[in-house]
Amino acid sequence: MKKSLLFLLLVLSGFKTFATKFIVTTTSDLSSPGETTLRDAINSFNVAGTGPHEINFQVAGTIVLNSNLPTIKNTNLQINGYTAPGSSIGSINSRNITVAINLNGYNGFNIYSEGGVTISGLSIYNTGPITSNIGIQATYTFIAGIWIWGCYLGIKETGAADGTTNTNCGIKLIGGNPGSFFTATIGTNGDGMQDAAEGNVITNTYYNPDRYEDYSVNCGIVAVYVNDLIIAGNYIGPTDKTGNTVSISNTNKNGGIFIRQCKRITVGTNGNEVSDAFEGNVISGNGRDGIKLMDVSELVIAGNIVGLGSDGSTELGNGIINGLSTTIVKTGTNGIAFALASDLNLNIRIGTNGDGKSDVLERNVISAHKQNVTENDFADGLEISKTQNILIAGNYIGTDITGTLPRGNANNGIGAYRGTGGQSMQISQLLIGYDDNVAGTSLEVMRNVISSNGENAIELLNMTGSTRKISGNFIGLNSSGIGNLGNRNGINIRGTGSVLVGTDGDGINDNLERNYICNNSSSGLLLNASNNIDDYNSPGRAINTKISGNNIGEDFQSQAAGNGYGVLVIHGSLNNIIGSDAGSPSTAKGNIIAHNVHSGVAIGNVTPDLVPGERVSIGNLVSRNSFYNNGGLPIDLLDRNKGVDVNDGILVNDGVNGPSFNNSNNALDYPIFTKFVVNTNNSITVSGYVGKGGASEEIAGSTINEVLNIEVYLEDDDGNQNGAVSVGFPRTAAHGEGKVFLGDVLTDNTGKFTDVTFNPASAVTQTDRITGTASRQSPNRSTSEFGIMSKDIILPVTLIVFQAKVLDNKVALNWSTAQEFNSDYYEVERSSDIKSWKKVAYIKSIGNSNKINKYSCLDEFPISGLTYYRLKQVDWDGTVTYFKIQSVNMTSPDFQIYPNPAKGILNIEGPQLKNIQILNKNGVTISNIPIKQLNPTKAVLDISLLPNDIYIIIMGNQAKKILKDF
Repeated sequence: MKKSLLFLLLVLSGFKTFATKFIVTTTSDLSSPGETTLRDAINSFNVAGTGPHEINFQVAGTIVLNSNLPTIKNTNLQINGYTAPGSSIGSINSRNITVAINLNGYNGFNIYSEGGVTISGLSIYNTGPITSNIGIQATYTFIAGIWIWGCYLGIKETGAADGTTNTNCGIKLIGGNPGSFFTATIGTNGDGMQDAAEGNVITNTYYNPDRYEDYSVNCGIVAVYVNDLIIAGNYIGPTDKTGNTVSISNTNKNGGIFIRQCKRITVGTNGNEVSDAFEGNVISGNGRDGIKLMDVSELVIAGNIVGLGSDGSTELGNGIINGLSTTIVKTGTNGIAFALASDLNLNIRIGTNGDGKSDVLERNVISAHKQNVTENDFADGLEISKTQNILIAGNYIGTDITGTLPRGNANNGIGAYRGTGGQSMQISQLLIGYDDNVAGTSLEVMRNVISSNGENAIELLNMTGSTRKISGNFIGLNSSGIGNLGNRNGINIRGTGSVLVGTDGDGINDNLERNYICNNSSSGLLLNASNNIDDYNSPGRAINTKISGNNIGEDFQSQAAGNGYGVLVIHGSLNNIIGSDAGSPSTAKGNIIAHNVHSGVAIGNVTPDLVPGERVSIGNLVSRNSFYNNGGLPIDLLDRNKGVDVNDGILVNDGVNGPSFNNSNNALDYPIFTKFVVNTNNSITVSGYVGKGGASEEIAGSTINEVLNIEVYLEDDDGNQNGAVSVGFPRTAAHGEGKVFLGDVLTDNTGKFTDVTFNPASAVTQTDRITGTASRQSPNRSTSEFGIMSKDIILPVTLIVFQAKVLDNKVALNWSTAQEFNSDYYEVERSSDIKSWKKVAYIKSIGNSNKINKYSCLDEFPISGLTYYRLKQVDWDGTVTYFKIQSVNMTSPDFQIYPNPAKGILNIEGPQLKNIQILNKNGVTISNIPIKQLNPTKAVLDISLLPNDIYIIIMGNQAKKILKDF
């Protein structure tokens, strides 16, 4: 009696110390004696004590509202639809929801309290067009602890949109002021408990053509002034529970997610190795941008599929509202977009942080955004503006989830734009791909694959400032770094300065910072002008960009994958560096520029309005790159009166151009080499000049009256670069492509260099051909086209062929010469690592000869595996010339084992038995079993003491399995 009285007093006082369960017993929205409606349960909860409390369901079915649901004003509440009969928790596609709430044009759950509210297991739809009507919304001066999981918002309990009408917004979370809303989770909370079953479907919002620019309405999710926001494991946009279907009439008309003035946000996985595979969202098929962001900081977008179905392949896109005839302005068709607003977006990560924890699961796939009918429609996978400190790493942009199939965005994979508003609108500290100062693990997880996009893989437009780096990406390739998934342009740097594309050359993982830029139909890299945003009549230039250490036209397996142009520098672009910079020269900064359809590097003067000869492209340094197999010139200075012309050809030396000459890179003349000698100590000596030839090719006429830097290269001549020697010397000569950088020399102040000796960076033979470029000194560092060798340079030996072939377990070495001059003898040398060489043969030379001579010898005792041979030729005066290296693969002779299976003694027979090993099935060498060699062709070993199992016998590169009999 005393306990009952105390309980009654506590109830009457409004104070409770225990949880209360409010049980919904009817699907009616009208109160009746003996029944509890959902409305009744909320009203009872609002006057209950501190809780925690639950609203559970004793009945299944559809609740059709007759008015707005009561506002939730109390705290600590769980509304759990999974307590209803027949319901079951499961993944989005496998769960059973048995309670549906047809809002019937009224407002849904409206949380106006300090929070602590969880809603799960419900189907909520049909708010109608009234702006204030939301499926679930939470607003308050100070609010914390909202969790919405396992629900269908905008579709019926069956997981389909059939029979529904639109919702104004699916979920809206609004704090009273910045930072007043804390800790909201929409979907999976990632605690390791039933996380695969906690995602929501959020779709089917209304379209209001009068408020198309107002992202606070008609979106799937709206969050403003929310800190510590998690959106994970949901389908946002697809119009049924499979995640692979969308219709214009039933998606989120104004976009999937809109987030403004929020901090510490995770969209997708948090990468903490707990349920990360279940935390990614599918954000696809929305009417406008998949994700729209404004004034956000400390944002992570990771592990999501944006623009494709849940299968990672079906193309759904975002921005499909533009297909409606009622759509007024057709904008907002991007996967992820940062809007221009009052403050910078700060500290953003899109993809992985490379910390070694769930890095692959942090990959976003951002694809299939299709351009529509107006110029306002960009259709970028990722559109960035007004952002500082942003990392984009480890994503697939323009492919399917495997990174192998094309699912391109119509415009750019990544578009980064200055927008309007001057310097404050800049994007700074932008990193796309890998950086050894950021990565915690290896390159592979941080590499973006950006391929199959309609315009550019990456476009940087109208930006100045600092720290923009693009490194370690596959552009125009699949996720293995091969295949043909080209964009129109790989990287378009447009009216933008201070960009590093490739390695910084600091000696730390420089090769890992290499971009592979391939298969792009127009150009691998395009440096051009734009209309400066602050002065529309003044084209902005691409300036102070460094392109270093990339593969441009050759894929990850060193196979041909050419672009249209390798690098196209036009529209007055100036002071850019392609390769190594003069201040800190480095071979690591050199690019491989190969297999491109047109020129490797083309530099021209055409402005956006196509007026020839204006806003010249000068001061562009091309240094220490490797050029080969390009269809046009390796470096082509485009004629100022022609503009971009794929058949421009050699700009012939005339000896009259100077620093102020108004043409591409000042139409700087190329070097003519008049002497090339390989010395006995392997150094080389060169002579030559820059300028118009005089009485002969050996003598300079008009020259450049300044000191120039001459870069000397081994020549790769495929016949595409032939042209005249210079003005007055119409003889056709091979200008060639500079494949291997050897070194550089300075001219005197007339552009001449005489008997300059240096040690080459790579081995050179006297039969090699050389070529080179000339570059001006700072500040105008313009580089010329590649030059030629004079016809008067005499070679001591002309080699026709040098071959190495395996013949009866020996190596036959054959070579032939077309002419020999002062030749004494030949040596054949062998190596297994191209570092240490051993002489295996000495052959006396014929001497002086103008006829074909043939030589041969045998290496009777070759070494196993990949073996290298080189031919060394020595003159009478001791001058040494090395010819190109040949290789053979000496496989070990086959051997036989018997009996197999075996119990005791195992016999091994074969030619040249040596270095026999026995390993267990895990590859561990067994050292306590003696191998007895009876003769060179037979050996035995006793395996009787070994456990019954499978073993492996290895000799050389041959291996055989045996079974120790049971």
